[in-house]
Amino acid sequence: MFALMHANSHNYIEFTSLDRRRIKKTHREVYGDAVALANHLCRLGCNSGSKVGLLCKNRYEVVVLDLACVILGIHFVCFHYEDFKDEALDLPRRFDLSLLFLDESLTGGHSTRGHIVQVGVLSEVLAGPISKAPEFAFVSLGAEDVFTTVFTSGSTGVPKGLEVRYGSIEYFIRECLGRFEITRDDRALLFLPLSQYSSRLYVYSAITLGFDLVLGGPDRLLQDLKSGRPTILQGVPYVFEGLYDTFRRIIRDSVLRELSYRTFVALSCIWTPSRRLREMLFKDIYAFWGGRVRFMVTGAAPIRKEVLQFYNSIGLTLFESYGLVETGIITLNSPGHHRIGSAGKVLPDKKIRIDENSQILVRSEHCWGRSYVHATPDENAKTFVDDGWIATGDLGRVDADGYVFLNGRIRDVLVLSNGTKVSPSLIEQGLNSSLLIKQSAVLGSGRPFLVAVVVKKDDGVSEKAVRAEVSRINRKFADTFKVRDIVLTTTAFSVGNGLLTGSLKLDRRRISDHFREEVEQLYQ
Repeated sequence: MFALMHANSHNYIEFTSLDRRRIKKTHREVYGDAVALANHLCRLGCNSGSKVGLLCKNRYEVVVLDLACVILGIHFVCFHYEDFKDEALDLPRRFDLSLLFLDESLTGGHSTRGHIVQVGVLSEVLAGPISKAPEFAFVSLGAEDVFTTVFTSGSTGVPKGLEVRYGSIEYFIRECLGRFEITRDDRALLFLPLSQYSSRLYVYSAITLGFDLVLGGPDRLLQDLKSGRPTILQGVPYVFEGLYDTFRRIIRDSVLRELSYRTFVALSCIWTPSRRLREMLFKDIYAFWGGRVRFMVTGAAPIRKEVLQFYNSIGLTLFESYGLVETGIITLNSPGHHRIGSAGKVLPDKKIRIDENSQILVRSEHCWGRSYVHATPDENAKTFVDDGWIATGDLGRVDADGYVFLNGRIRDVLVLSNGTKVSPSLIEQGLNSSLLIKQSAVLGSGRPFLVAVVVKKDDGVSEKAVRAEVSRINRKFADTFKVRDIVLTTTAFSVGNGLLTGSLKLDRRRISDHFREEVEQLYQ
């Protein structure tokens, strides 16, 4: 990987510096920065077998420190910022870290404090007159060598760590990105947290395959799309759903536009419009994504089928995938193997079975983790079950052609007071399909009926209109699955307020706690 990096002066990594400057560094220059940080780590007493941690939001130094640790064979522990920021100072003790590089806002004004060092120190090293010639021996990692610890989202409590082997990189490149014809002219935008291992895999892939990367963040997505103009985009459903909902709202405001769009969709079933025609008809949508996107991949949470159909009909192919931190990518839609509404076909060397509760179980030599670290035997036994099988906690089925369809999470299943079991994800998808509703969370475990916390699209939407929408959507479901009443709010679910997990899934327990009083009133 590093030989390819050193030889590549064509491809680059683009990022925004802390002083808001746009900077591009070729892979060869990034290699030099990684060597400089590796030299610095050696001087701080770190070497192969040491553990180095990082708790920081997305920035260039995250990528370079990760690469420096790989170079030296240092075990890199990358913490989710929102999950660990309140206990940052205790992380070196808990995880036996030689060093923890910490976001400046969390260090209490100290650049160095025992085993804790500000991330800004890395910035100073990269800006200073330090030799970028190696002062160490490169460590050659094998496929079975553990090289990093990653974490679950923590939606069921404390995030659990998993030790990941180096061979996961080669497997991802071969079996996932290898299904797409990626060239040196491609450019991927990373805006999800780099503490998520899936984001880091794109960094390793860019180096190995030779394509450009734009490093961004959720708070500057629009700017990064405009300036970075990616051809490849990995994102969570809410990003794609948000633009779709905006587009449909604009279209429905005009009878002529609505008629034109419906005609286009109908004709697309019997005729394939050229890319050029689609770009002309939907130029604003193409422009939103930067104007160059070839394909997009989504996962991490369910996405509405009509959203997938929309993007594919206008020529912006959106592929759905499915995976977990414990397993890595399990299924993937890809060119030539694409069924809208499914999570794709199972990847080679991964086997799945459906148990008596409709839960998906996975087994593979290429799962990211084999057990949790810093977890009790009971916690491990619930997930890592007999004979190497991993219990995903997801409900699903496999059709006759081998495509996997997801039906929600076991832990999200609501058991009503009469014993009826309800999977809320399909109901939430129905609610979220409304142009008046931004987000929703269905609740009702142990209760006689279902209720929902509904986030309205904007302040201009009236409660009467939202309730009418809920009534309309309820008609699609049997009585047990109808939402009887709602808590209407303008408080969006986000990672910042703890109502979404780090992987942008609903944290149903925290939502229930946050709106406890309002929900209780619905059952009076």
